[in-house]
Amino acid sequence: MAKRTPTTLDQYWHKGGVCGLVSRAAFRTLQFVFAITVAGLYGVDLAYATRTNNTAPTEWVYAEFVAAVSAITCIVHCFVTVVHVAWSAWDGIVFVLWLAQVGVFGTLYSSSVKNKYYQNATLSVPRMRAAVWIDLLNMLLWFATFVLGIAWCCRTRKVTRRVDPCDDAEVALTADVLEQSALDGYKKEAEDLASKHIVEKRVDEANPKALEVELEKQRTDDEDIRKGRVG
Repeated sequence: MAKRTPTTLDQYWHKGGVCGLVSRAAFRTLQFVFAITVAGLYGVDLAYATRTNNTAPTEWVYAEFVAAVSAITCIVHCFVTVVHVAWSAWDGIVFVLWLAQVGVFGTLYSSSVKNKYYQNATLSVPRMRAAVWIDLLNMLLWFATFVLGIAWCCRTRKVTRRVDPCDDAEVALTADVLEQSALDGYKKEAEDLASKHIVEKRVDEANPKALEVELEKQRTDDEDIRKGRVG
């Protein structure tokens, strides 16, 4: 019996392997948890700016935006079967967003804060430094899912293009059977036509003889009738 080639959805729901369901679920869970963590770390300063009627720093708003996009993407992956290569590209875009965030806040809070504006923009500089490390972790997680997504798409493409030798044998056998059946049908039809032609020919040849016999019998009957009258 031919071995069925796995479909894209079969491979998507396969649990094992680096690109399997368990691995993807673990990555998405971590991405969601750390995105919410980042939103909370930066949200403290935004809430304080709102309470004091101060303008929220643009960098903090950007950080909340990246965290929200990441969390929503993880939620979508929980409810939607995503098998298109475009989702790998989206992971790459989110990775770039986190990369920019790490670059901005890493520059501002990696060592001593020289800019008084950013020093006063947060209630806790150590919290911002901790947030930079979590941003870095988020960046690495999204880079990992970006690479795994590309690897999964490449593997799926190779599997779908691969032709199973058993499938080739089955196709060839089916073609031979169909061809033989067609030849048998044509042969039988030709024999039937030939038999019908022979029968019709014999009937045509037999008809004159039958007519001659009938006429001869009729002449004999007429002579017998005449002889009976004479006698």
